[in-house]
Amino acid sequence: MLRITKYIREGAQLYAKYPFEFVIGGLLVGLLNLLFFGVLTGVHFYGMMYMTLKATRGERPEVFDAFKGFEKARETIPLGLAVFAGLFGCIVGVFLTGALFMYAFPLVAERNLGAREALRASVEVARRDLLGHVLLFFLVTFLGLLGSVLFGFGLFLTLPLTFTPLVMAYLDRVAQEQSLAQAA
Repeated sequence: MLRITKYIREGAQLYAKYPFEFVIGGLLVGLLNLLFFGVLTGVHFYGMMYMTLKATRGERPEVFDAFKGFEKARETIPLGLAVFAGLFGCIVGVFLTGALFMYAFPLVAERNLGAREALRASVEVARRDLLGHVLLFFLVTFLGLLGSVLFGFGLFLTLPLTFTPLVMAYLDRVAQEQSLAQAA
């Protein structure tokens, strides 16, 4: 069973250590993504998860780490477009697609997998506890959007809470799996 409250708590604690980096980095890449009508969603997601992974290793994330997704554009743009397509497919598709693909970006960042392999590995892990993954993805999406709904600009304060708990789940559920280590 996924430990959702643990992931959200740990993600929030990590975010609290580096709020400036997460907020400014997320804001810059997020605005750039808006200018390109969402095509850079994967670049944005990758950058935020890269920053989170860096922080979990005890390294200080930097604002411009949020742009690291451009270095892996061949993987991040198709992944982002897949997520983006799922987001507009339907409400169920949003959370189902998000839950199934939520580990793809960290797999690209940590194991240097290609987009197809990362998606396949992410689905393999998420489908073992699909309901838990859908619930986690729903909750972090809700937390991330809460700032937008309630405070407008607050979106940039709550947006990192959509990424940091997902990386905590990745580290707990995926990072140590031997079967996926073979894929790298």
